[in-house]
Amino acid sequence: MDVVVPDYVMTQPCRDFYVAWSSWRGDSLMPQRRDVRLEEIKPLLPSIMVLDALSGSDVSFRLVGTKVVDRLGFDPAGMDYVNMARPEERHVRTYRLGQHLSQPCGSWFIVAHPYANEVFAPTECLVLPVRPGGDQPGLQLFAMSEHIGEGPLIWDAIGKAQEMPVAEEFRFVDIGAGVPAEKFPPDNLA
Repeated sequence: MDVVVPDYVMTQPCRDFYVAWSSWRGDSLMPQRRDVRLEEIKPLLPSIMVLDALSGSDVSFRLVGTKVVDRLGFDPAGMDYVNMARPEERHVRTYRLGQHLSQPCGSWFIVAHPYANEVFAPTECLVLPVRPGGDQPGLQLFAMSEHIGEGPLIWDAIGKAQEMPVAEEFRFVDIGAGVPAEKFPPDNLA
């Protein structure tokens, strides 16, 4: 199967993840959880996160790779992803996450990711949906996270290591059902 990775996906691990996800789904819009073959992405697993998404406002971390945990300095497994955004940015995160469910799509973004050593570094993230299987509601969102660039920048929000900022550089990924018309929520959702 010839897979065309979107040209804006920069890092090789994110590109490899996209190719693997595409093979798991075959001719379907998205793969079922039973079709996910983690052994195919073994080198990527330390940078993979799996989130359970029941709605745009009910998204929690199911699994978090060891490389991500080491960078953060804590394991967010079980934590509410929406509440890890600053209060004034939660409506943006809720809107974006909700689009994964209402119009099946992926997302790609670059975020200045805070790390445990009180620095932040630009990180590319690629998020792709997986149907959980059985009668389980919602979706699972598989996310690949890879540091980009040369060296970290000083993070000026010391003491907020359990905060995950909302990305300014963001786009929805068309997986075959189109993409939402808006990148950011309408003003009436603020």
